[in-house]
Amino acid sequence: MTVLASAGSLDWWSSLMGLIVTGISVVVGIIGIVSSIKSLVSKMKSNTASQNLSLLKSAAEAAMKSAESSGASGADKKTAVLAAVKAAAVSAGIDWTDELSKSISDFIDESISFANSIKDASDTSVGTAGSTSK
Repeated sequence: MTVLASAGSLDWWSSLMGLIVTGISVVVGIIGIVSSIKSLVSKMKSNTASQNLSLLKSAAEAAMKSAESSGASGADKKTAVLAAVKAAAVSAGIDWTDELSKSISDFIDESISFANSIKDASDTSVGTAGSTSK
């Protein structure tokens, strides 16, 4: 009976440790995102709206790279990226509107779709590299 209780405790402990490691990874990813974006904030303070959108897209790209290594789920990564870009915009004095939020969200979705299509094409070509056609 103690063996079963011990195995159950081990499963619980492993799950707890997994959650802790994931949480730490997300925090480290967010720290990376914030440090990447700080350099862009000073540039945004004197730009036009289109220049700011371009810089915010650059910030989103940097944040996506950091979020990718966080180990979080896709939805959690997108939420973290949007939060980081919003924080950069607000700290630079840029009005974070619903339209701007949608533009950045759409940009993230398009970037992910593009990256996935490249990955899928690469996976397909690797799978057919040794085949011959008649």
